[in-house]
Amino acid sequence: ISKVVTYDIEVTDEEQMKYGDTFLIESLKKKDFIIDSADEVLNKRLQGILNDLLQQRVKPTRIEYRIFLLKDSATINVYTVGGKIFITTGMIAKGKKDD
Repeated sequence: ISKVVTYDIEVTDEEQMKYGDTFLIESLKKKDFIIDSADEVLNKRLQGILNDLLQQRVKPTRIEYRIFLLKDSATINVYTVGGKIFITTGMIAKGKKDD
């Protein structure tokens, strides 16, 4: 990442998505996190928020975004890697509104 910033290297949308896919696969293998797919109501709500955000983009890219709820009530965090967005249950609990 530091070389991309330091040397002004251009990274394509496809390369970013490939990195996101690799990150997701490796994190699941290493059990770095657990995805909470059981909470269908919350996952649908998160998908709706993501859809609303994607419609607001001024210059859309070809990145295909997906959102994942992580079972982690101790951590208040949300981050993205190559079109994969990860939000912890701790962040959901801390937030008062969807916006």
